[in-house]
Amino acid sequence: MFNMLIGLPEGGALSKDRLLEGTETRVIDRLKLGSGDFTELLKLPTLAMPEVAPEGSSDVARVGTLSRISPSGNSYMLQFTPNVNIAPIPVNELLANQDAFDIEQPWGFHRTRLIVKDIDLYRTLLERRQSSETVCPSRKYLNFPDGPTDENLVVVMMPFSREFEPVWETIQHTVFDVGLNCDRADSIWAEDAIMDDIVGLLWRARIVITDYTSHNANVFYETGIAHTLGRQCIPLTQATDEIPFDLKHLRTLKYETSDIGLKQLKLELGVRIRNILRTS
Repeated sequence: MFNMLIGLPEGGALSKDRLLEGTETRVIDRLKLGSGDFTELLKLPTLAMPEVAPEGSSDVARVGTLSRISPSGNSYMLQFTPNVNIAPIPVNELLANQDAFDIEQPWGFHRTRLIVKDIDLYRTLLERRQSSETVCPSRKYLNFPDGPTDENLVVVMMPFSREFEPVWETIQHTVFDVGLNCDRADSIWAEDAIMDDIVGLLWRARIVITDYTSHNANVFYETGIAHTLGRQCIPLTQATDEIPFDLKHLRTLKYETSDIGLKQLKLELGVRIRNILRTS
């Protein structure tokens, strides 16, 4: 078992009606908390974190212990002591694994309270860290942001030259037709450095469309980032001989830039996107 302290990452005053809110009755009975004796509660490890909404946060949670729970008027004063030997945990990592902590979706982390969970905290954290679905990229060279994936965002990585505008328009129309949003780096300006915008888009994307045409080095670099982040990728090309050897094993949509060719691209791309939405 463990205590999950939400909204008081450093301890503090907690309304009495929020103490044990959401805790199962069998857990309360097992720990003999009904009498107001918190001795057993103080023996449990504690995960303390700020409130976090579904869109995520750059804040962190800490693992430690509750060293004191004392009444103070209509509240309890909680003293939390973090374990200095355990590194802070990004709250977005907890948000991404909400089910593993048995926290209700989607606003379960957005309410100040103390819950006791009948879960092995350390084992759960270790399994989440070791999971192949958890990506912890280095920020040595790239400024990866914090925040969850946008389930409605499709990002396009392609050359920015004028000759690709009909292709870009076709992709946009296809994405919009399936009810998703579509962006590429030149359509936003959120950061001073364009690479930060590109990395931010790849981080948030649910699907990444990459066009290998003209053998653009930037597109291949961005494709590698998308693969590392585990994003669903849809590669395109006008010529299959422009696909590097390391990427030839991945199915690629070949298209032509004629009116008929772009209509065919719209059809095949739409099918691929819908398949991803249905299976992921």
